[in-house]
Parts: sequence; structure tokens; C-alpha cells
Amino acid sequence: MMLLSIIDGIVNFKEKSNLQIMSIGYGSLKGSCIFYLILGLLSLVLAEIFKKAVKIKDENDLTI
Repeated sequence: MMLLSIIDGIVNFKEKSNLQIMSIGYGSLKGSCIFYLILGLLSLVLAEIFKKAVKIKDENDLTI
């Protein structure tokens, strides 16, 4: 998703849109770029949470 966000930001930089974020004279980042960036960060956070959950589960399985 992070790569998709970067590609979307590059490809759609010069296109006009109603929702413009970080706009400069040549173009701007669109809402879809920010959306993909947020989804990518959310997936990284969830992966870390699940990794820790599996570790805690394995530790609890060893206790009597």
C-alpha cells in the first residue's frame, strides 16, 4: 500500500481535483494518495500487533 501511495502521488500529481492536499503551483497530492498511505501504515501497525499477540500466546501456552 505504501508503494501504491507513492505511485498514485506521482501519477496523479498534475491532475486537477476538488480535494487537494499539500498543493503547490504545479500540482498537489490527492485524497486517494493520503488514503493509501493511511491504509499502508494501518497494515504495518496491525502486523506488529498480531506478531506480539502470537508471541504472548506462545508464552502462555508454555505455562501450566
